[in-house]
Amino acid sequence: MNHIVFKEEGVEGALIDLKTVLENMNYSDEERSLIMDFLEGVTPHLRLLFEGSYGDVFEIILPKNIKVIDVQVLRGNLMSYFINYARNSIVLNIQFYKITSGSTVDPYGRAEILLILTR
Repeated sequence: MNHIVFKEEGVEGALIDLKTVLENMNYSDEERSLIMDFLEGVTPHLRLLFEGSYGDVFEIILPKNIKVIDVQVLRGNLMSYFINYARNSIVLNIQFYKITSGSTVDPYGRAEILLILTR
């Protein structure tokens, strides 16, 4: 698991505590522990998939053993970002791209951001 999907509806910003998100997933304690060990000790990056309106701001609080050293945009438009070292979080200002299929436009836009991690 090296990606997480966030979908928001009707908000212009969100504060997301990644550790709390993982704790509230419907996994056993052992599975959650394995996921945290993987995030904190193994994976060099974390891919975040966002769905939302035209543009939104997300602040993602990371577990204490994970540090972001770079941010890459895979899809969408990252207007700006900054790292909040006091809270060990990253704030992303994202503009989504819309998916069209023929004459149908998906009401949600999407963005894909890659966080390059270090320990």
